[in-house]
Amino acid sequence: MKRSLLSFLIIIFWFLLFYCSATPLTSSSTETDPDPPYTSSTSESESLVNPLSDIIFDYMKYPDEETSFIIANEIVYQSDLYGFNSEDIPYILALFYAESNFNSLARNPNSSASGIGQILMSMHGHKFENYEDWKDPKKNLAVAFMILNGAKNSYLDVEDQDKQWFCIYKQYCGKAAYARNALRHVEMFEESILYELHDN
Repeated sequence: MKRSLLSFLIIIFWFLLFYCSATPLTSSSTETDPDPPYTSSTSESESLVNPLSDIIFDYMKYPDEETSFIIANEIVYQSDLYGFNSEDIPYILALFYAESNFNSLARNPNSSASGIGQILMSMHGHKFENYEDWKDPKKNLAVAFMILNGAKNSYLDVEDQDKQWFCIYKQYCGKAAYARNALRHVEMFEESILYELHDN
């Protein structure tokens, strides 16, 4: 019941932002700029990004307001780009929290996993224009969502959301133990989102 109420509130919140605003989230100030801006040009999209930014800031290993806003803005942009819905956001936050504590400079000493999304550079390094781009949270998340979308498309027929995301996590992270670790943080972010939406 609690999760159903939370899902309903999140869906209503996103509906109002995405469909009742005059300016869509994915539109840019000029037609020649295809990249999502670090700052939003509309109050509607700001009201969506800011609550997520506050949540990320609270859970960051090294809290930084500018970086938390960049991360939140990119998560919102990439989620919309790849068709993730509002109910997926807590799962996405849980993944990046479990992977790196939202630390854009995180490195795994036992593998080539790097950045906020812990991208395996040995497998996906070619997706970056320059090798050192993994340190840029915006570019790291762009690659992470590319990989995440591929995993999502493999499990579209799984109806139970927790089971679907366990499968997505497992494909993304490579191990069931990592998937279980990410999944156990989902409720924490669901509650944080509910609190932020109520507070705002």
